[in-house]
Amino acid sequence: MIIDMERMDQADISLSDITPSYRYHRFENSYDLRNSPKKTHTLLLFSGCTGDYSFTDGTALHAAENDIVYIPQGLGYAVDFTQRNAEYGCVRIEFRMLQNGESCSLSASAFSFRNSDPKLERDFLDMAEEAGHPMPSRLYIKSKMFHLLDRIHRHMYESGLDRTKFGIIRTGILYLEKDTEQKKSIGEIAADCGVSSVYFRKLFREYAGVSPVEFRIRKKLERAAELLSTGEMNVTETAYACGFDDVCYFERLFRSRMNCTPGEYRRRGD
Repeated sequence: MIIDMERMDQADISLSDITPSYRYHRFENSYDLRNSPKKTHTLLLFSGCTGDYSFTDGTALHAAENDIVYIPQGLGYAVDFTQRNAEYGCVRIEFRMLQNGESCSLSASAFSFRNSDPKLERDFLDMAEEAGHPMPSRLYIKSKMFHLLDRIHRHMYESGLDRTKFGIIRTGILYLEKDTEQKKSIGEIAADCGVSSVYFRKLFREYAGVSPVEFRIRKKLERAAELLSTGEMNVTETAYACGFDDVCYFERLFRSRMNCTPGEYRRRGD
C-alpha cells in the first residue's frame, strides 16, 4: 500500500523497529543488496559523503551531500559511496510502517531530495545520538520519527503542487496555509503569484473547495482555538495573535463557528 502523501497527516500510521545510526564509509564503500533486499524502509541523510544507487526496478539516483534518500522495503539495490573529509558519512534510519494494520510505503520506488531545513537535519542527528546511548528512549526516537515523516510529507506535498495546475499559485496557497498573522490582502497574495485577483480566487476555490477569504477565516479560527485551549493567552491576546484587529468581530465570528464564545472555549481547556 502506498500512502496518499496529500493526506498523510490524516492517516492512521504506526511505526516499529526504528533503528537510527551513524554510517561511516571510509573503508567499506560499496554494498550490493540486489539479491537480498532489506525488509525495512530506509531513510538516509547524506552529510559527509555522496552515493550512487542502482535499483532492481531499473531506476538509479545520485545522492549528493545534504540530500535525503528514501528506499522502500523490498527494493534491492547496489550503491557506491564516496566519503568526504567529515566525521561521518550519513545518518541511516531503518523502520517498519503500517497504515490501518497493513504494510505501507511512502513510494513504490526510491526517491531523493535536497534538504535545506536545519530542523529536519536535527531530527536525524537527535535520533542517531539517542540510539547511541546505553539505554536509549524508544518513545523519544518514535516521536522524532513521526516528526521527521511529517516534515518529509510537507516537502513532498509542497513540491507536488508544482506538478499540478495549482503550481502557479503555490506561493499563495502556502501563505494562506502557514502564515499565522495573515496581514496580506488577497490582491497582494495574487500579485505575489503573478496573477490577477480574479484568477487567483477562481483557481484557489478549485484547489480548496472554498474561497481564499473563507479558507483564511477557518485557518485563523483553528489557530485561535489551539491558542485558547492552552490557556496561555487571554481572548484579546489571542485575537491579535491570529490577525484580528477587532476583538469584538473576532468574538462574534468565533461564536458563530464554534457555538461558544472564545472565553467559554478557553475555560473548557483549563
